[in-house]
Amino acid sequence: MGEVLSQSMLSELNTAPMAESDDHKGNITKVFSADIVEGMLAEGIGEIKRSLDVLYYNPGNMEQHVNAAACRGITLGHVENMLHFMEPYHDASLRPRHRGTRRVLRSMRQRLLQNVPMMDQSTPYAGFDVLRFGRDMIQFLTAFHKVLSVSTKSEDRNKELRWFCRGIKK
Repeated sequence: MGEVLSQSMLSELNTAPMAESDDHKGNITKVFSADIVEGMLAEGIGEIKRSLDVLYYNPGNMEQHVNAAACRGITLGHVENMLHFMEPYHDASLRPRHRGTRRVLRSMRQRLLQNVPMMDQSTPYAGFDVLRFGRDMIQFLTAFHKVLSVSTKSEDRNKELRWFCRGIKK
């Protein structure tokens, strides 16, 4: 499985050193083309899919809730990385499908943060709802695909966004 990029590694990837002078020291942010952004999104969702494969096939024979909690952590890391990569872009500079994808990612981050396994000695993984996590993942992958797809009509994209991000029925 691919390595999750740490926040500092991602920051290094997304910034370049500036020429330093006495009055200014720092970094500038690299802004990539839509194709590069799309490739990065595809790589992130691919890593999430691979973690789901490990959850499904369970080659290490882990307990289901332990495996699901690990998959949740990997997913959260990749969602955070994709959001960080899109950070330099103002909504007006993105295509509607990329803007929508950012909304889907933000919504998924909130869902993951609301379903956190608590590491308590007496009841490990208390508060972590595995079934809710499974539903969230299916809905996330569906919304991510439909919103980012070139073949999705604008009306359908907006319905998907309302459904996933705000809970308004399709």
